[in-house]
Amino acid sequence: MQCIFVVLFLAVLAFGQVNTGSVQGVVSDATGAVIPGASVTVRNLATGAAQQLATNEVGF
Repeated sequence: MQCIFVVLFLAVLAFGQVNTGSVQGVVSDATGAVIPGASVTVRNLATGAAQQLATNEVGF
């Protein structure tokens, strides 16, 4: 019975791990003005996966 509890407990711990994240910021030029429509690429160096997007009208 104790062995089953340990296995179930470890299974719950494994599902508790999260593999997501977030990046947030504003794209601006040297004068501090925001850059709407700027191309931003975020790349996971470990996997090579990349996501490309454009900033909105307030540089976000």
